[in-house]
Amino acid sequence: MNTKPSLHVKATLKNLARIRCFVEQTATALGVEQAAIPDLLLAVDEAATNIIVHGYQGQEGPLEVEIECQGDALLIRLRDAAAPFDPTAIPPPDLSLPLEERPIGGMGIYLMRRCMDEVTHSCPPQGGNELILIKKGVGKMRIRTTTGSVTVLTVTGDIDAATFPQLISKADQVLGQGHANLVLNLRGVNYISSGGLIALQTIVGRAATHGGKAVLCCLREQVAKVLKISGFDQRLSIFPDVAAAKASFAQT
Repeated sequence: MNTKPSLHVKATLKNLARIRCFVEQTATALGVEQAAIPDLLLAVDEAATNIIVHGYQGQEGPLEVEIECQGDALLIRLRDAAAPFDPTAIPPPDLSLPLEERPIGGMGIYLMRRCMDEVTHSCPPQGGNELILIKKGVGKMRIRTTTGSVTVLTVTGDIDAATFPQLISKADQVLGQGHANLVLNLRGVNYISSGGLIALQTIVGRAATHGGKAVLCCLREQVAKVLKISGFDQRLSIFPDVAAAKASFAQT
């Protein structure tokens, strides 16, 4: 089942505001840094405008906008049923020319590409176009993985209702690669909510299912307080630093 947030609208200029609103609300809910959202809105608006004006050329057609997080990157997919057109093949404008010598227009695709880290285009088998806009490093939570006999997941940022699925997904990925013993280094986590508790409970359980275990280390004050209030501190293995956490596996 596809659970990625998506918006289906008619490809008309009057729906541009609705598209921007959807992108802003969804990106915020997914934990994207607020400073990155204006770039997302500009890129999506330019991409959608290009589809409406040049793709459909005044004719009505469907337009889908789908958003997902992959790690600390945000992917925005725009799908249409217009004639194939690859905006990434358009050369950038010559910005050295005086304004009076520049062609009118032609800046939309350039702005879209400058606002994003990657822009890719493909033509699906059913026809039309799929444009993917990628913005990296925008998540409130980042996870660095250090593999070995014990794998350390170093988490930075908030673990809340928007970001906890990302932590579970990363742990599942590591467990699926055969690394059953995990240390969750939470030194960079200043805030954890009940969603974060769900992530911790889930990861500990799944590590056990894979024949290993998951332990925690380097808790900050707020995180330690939430774990104590919830009673999780009595059920989880918690250590003061990474070295002590890794050493605990040799004792079992």
